[in-house]
Amino acid sequence: MGTDACEILFFVKLPLAGKVKTRLARDLGAGRAAKLYEAFAEDQLATLTSTGIPVRVCCVPMGTLADYEMWLGNQYSFEWQLGFDLGARMLAAFDGAFRRGRKRVVLTGSDAPMMQRETVLEAFDALQHRDAVFSPSPDGGYSLAGYRASGLVRDVFLEMPWSTSGVFEETCRRLNEHDASYAVLQETPDVDTLQELGRLVQSAVFGNSPMTSRDNAPRSFSLLEHWGF
Repeated sequence: MGTDACEILFFVKLPLAGKVKTRLARDLGAGRAAKLYEAFAEDQLATLTSTGIPVRVCCVPMGTLADYEMWLGNQYSFEWQLGFDLGARMLAAFDGAFRRGRKRVVLTGSDAPMMQRETVLEAFDALQHRDAVFSPSPDGGYSLAGYRASGLVRDVFLEMPWSTSGVFEETCRRLNEHDASYAVLQETPDVDTLQELGRLVQSAVFGNSPMTSRDNAPRSFSLLEHWGF
């Protein structure tokens, strides 16, 4: 199955001060938090693009789609996120991809700058044999979720306790209830708080694996170094 049957959905916001990374903003200030989010998103999108799989940028309704295109480039497809909460928006994005004829679809947000190209490719490989695939995050959620067209379980998006430590566990429980098969890949940390940012910097300083390499997020680490982190 070629890449034309696959698609990456990239959830993103415009990097406006006071509108993104509000928990980080309490410690860094709204301006710096927005600049860091901008770098996170650009680093992660570069990783996704490097897979060679088509990327569709799913935009929070802020500004215009032209604003997103001006920021991220016109080589991508852009659409608005539609829905009353995160689960509804994710479900709508998956539904849209499958209506376009995609067979394997992976969705990720824009706050996991250390996401690896290999992790994304492994996710698509897993969907050849599994209904779903995840890269969990250390906070109890997940940084990446993927489904194949024949295996989408709508219940995992509905009335989910989003932004809590039980999201991934509850997702797996519901998949098990539906006898859906799924694969779990290595963790990919996301960064929402100063503590998580500190762990990201420490892992890059002391880690010795590709997962912790600064090369995964050059824009982000350049900015952090400029600020003295």
